[in-house]
Amino acid sequence: MPNQPPDPANPNFLRDQNDWDTAELLAHTLKGLTGNIGLGSLQPLAEKLELAIKSRRSRDEVDARIDGPTRIAEMAREAEEQGRPSATDNRKKLDAVCNQLQSLLLAGDVGAVDVMDANAELLNAAFPHHCHEIDNNIRAFDFEAALAALRTATAKPA
Repeated sequence: MPNQPPDPANPNFLRDQNDWDTAELLAHTLKGLTGNIGLGSLQPLAEKLELAIKSRRSRDEVDARIDGPTRIAEMAREAEEQGRPSATDNRKKLDAVCNQLQSLLLAGDVGAVDVMDANAELLNAAFPHHCHEIDNNIRAFDFEAALAALRTATAKPA
């Protein structure tokens, strides 16, 4: 049988891999995806999994790291099925927070600090590469730089 690509829908997709490079890529993708859809509790586990694979830990250690993300993914799926907040709900909240933050930054309103504090986990999960810069600029009262970083973070890829 030809070598088939891994199926990320299979909760054991990483456990079934014998190719370290593919497993590392999939773990990295999982880490990014969890951040993008606001699953803040899953992202650190995915990061630990990626690091375990990258450092070529023993198969048992890697397998142990897979169990946490698998359980959290199953809980997220159950929560969505039971009508709890979904990734779509998180996206709507993120959009609302970004719009509020943008308005405050445009007005030079220090209330941006409070919005940043109240939504730090959501913003960090959504914009892991930009959140620190946005936060630092807001706290330095450099609202123009914070707005520029926020716009970069929220820009849609072409």
